[in-house]
Amino acid sequence: MVLTASPARSAAPPAGYMEAPPSVYGEVDATLLFTGPDPYIGYDRTLEIEGADPSTDCDHGTSATDGELGSTGQPSASCATVQLEVNHGTLTFPGANSGDGGGLPGGAEILNATVLPNPIFNIFGTVAELNAALATLTYTPDAGYESTTGSDGPDILRLTIIDGAGDEVVLVDSSTEVVGDGDIEIAINVEQPNDPPDLTIDIPAGLRTFAASADPGSLDSAVIRSTDPGVTIDLTDPDIDDGEPDDYLLMVAWIEGSGRFGLGFQSVSCVGAPADLVTVAVCPQVPANLKPIAELLPDLPSGLNFGTTPSDYNEAIAVVAERSTVRDLLSYIDYEVPASDADDTINVLVHDLGNNGLPLKPNVVEGIAVPDPLGFDSASFDLTVRDDENDPPVVTAPPSTSVDIGAAVAVPFSVTDSDAGDGTLTATITGVGVSPSASNLSGDLASLNAQLGALTATGVSEGPGSVTVTVDDGGNTPPPAEQGSASVVIDVIDPNPTTTTEPTTTTSSTTTSSTTSTSTSSTTSTSSTTTTTDPTTTTTTDPTTTTTDASTTSTDPTSTSTTASTSSTVVDGSTSTSGPGSSTTVGSGVGSGGADQGGGVDDGTLARTGAPTTGWVAWGLGLVALGGIVLVSRRRAALRS
Repeated sequence: MVLTASPARSAAPPAGYMEAPPSVYGEVDATLLFTGPDPYIGYDRTLEIEGADPSTDCDHGTSATDGELGSTGQPSASCATVQLEVNHGTLTFPGANSGDGGGLPGGAEILNATVLPNPIFNIFGTVAELNAALATLTYTPDAGYESTTGSDGPDILRLTIIDGAGDEVVLVDSSTEVVGDGDIEIAINVEQPNDPPDLTIDIPAGLRTFAASADPGSLDSAVIRSTDPGVTIDLTDPDIDDGEPDDYLLMVAWIEGSGRFGLGFQSVSCVGAPADLVTVAVCPQVPANLKPIAELLPDLPSGLNFGTTPSDYNEAIAVVAERSTVRDLLSYIDYEVPASDADDTINVLVHDLGNNGLPLKPNVVEGIAVPDPLGFDSASFDLTVRDDENDPPVVTAPPSTSVDIGAAVAVPFSVTDSDAGDGTLTATITGVGVSPSASNLSGDLASLNAQLGALTATGVSEGPGSVTVTVDDGGNTPPPAEQGSASVVIDVIDPNPTTTTEPTTTTSSTTTSSTTSTSTSSTTSTSSTTTTTDPTTTTTTDPTTTTTDASTTSTDPTSTSTTASTSSTVVDGSTSTSGPGSSTTVGSGVGSGGADQGGGVDDGTLARTGAPTTGWVAWGLGLVALGGIVLVSRRRAALRS
């Protein structure tokens, strides 16, 4: 039989072997059960004999030495025997007692002289009975025992196994090479769960507010000390023992903004980028089992420029040092005050690199268990710099939107003001095509932003609209007051648009014929004919109608006869006028009627026939002349009478 000390095998072991983990982890003063996956490193804790003589005719026997190993006794006939031993705790099975048929789960027995729990004892039975018992095995460390502080490191569960055929189990590695004389050893790491460090940085606002520097970079331009009134800067860790090689801390500090900073004047040998400090040999203070912790560090901002001397002005600094050294570095913060307004933040993260705490996962580096990566704490504080000029507020509008008439839509605005402080700001809200839910708002920066964030607008009139917010800072630090504004475009939609219907068209045809004759007897004859081509047609004709072209005849110096004829016809909405310069318009429903007809569409266009425009002018002049002749004839007739 052989025992595999690794869960992965590259070759099959010889007949008769045991599945077992290379190591397990348990907490101080807590029992450990040898079943299921290890919650800290993931190995299967199960102890199971495989491939051994499976004899089922085990004679448990009645002797007190049945199942004993060594010179005082031998295993009972066809029974397999397992001897278990630990150094810093006890082993037991639930409900176990001594004597024949020992009450172990599955039927295995213990020696009559043994009382459980015990640091060493034997159990015996068939292979199946032993496996059933081993599945319920528990280990309890001695009170207060912690393997990292023990004289010989982790406790060891040692097993010696003889199967029913008398063959001894030997320990082999993954290639089945024999490496032991039969002792099977499993490391039991008893540790406290890692307690994270506790970092506290509390600095009064008055010590974090500065006037812009006229000489940026000057030494001690703005120093914050842990001894200043109201300042608290402290770093504790309940499971750190300063001076122990595995009790170092990784401290990372960086600034967000435009300034730089320095820390203390302590001499620190391990300075650089965090990953370098805990993965390469440049930092001997970090034990080998702590180096893989770099893979599990919390994410840090990318692109940080890490300095090499903590006291110099840096954008970022990282060190590995004892807790007392890290605390001293943080107790003296030198801030390089910029020359203009700034809102900077200094962030500090402290990681304990495990500090002997229970690990999270195995084999990040082969053969090394990685400590708990969650053992860190962080803190940050703001730094405010203001020059002697008032900066205007900056208003930000939401994206363009739309709203129906009568409906409301959210239009959340926001405002920033680098030097508003606790002063009161006032917002004026106006709308075009919409009605904002407020016209005037005021408050400090936080209050005003809350109010502007709840702003809505109700649609009033269709078309493009907008809401404009103008913020006045009231002259905060210092006067005169400054303003800032922004607008959001809002498309106002009529949800019920009106439909327009064109009026009904009536088509009629009218023809008028007129003749005027003037003579010394002042006789005038006029006829008129009207024709309508609606469903009901009416025709009226004067029996004395005479139609001629425009002409003038003189038969006597005192007699003038002038005939003017104009003929106009309307057919289905079209008009035809005959005479000098006459025009004809033919609308829809006319199939023919001349080369100048329209295409059947009543578009109001005149299609001209007859005389050109100059004919109209001549005709008008003839009418004027005719009027003059009539007037002269009448005057002569009056004189004769």
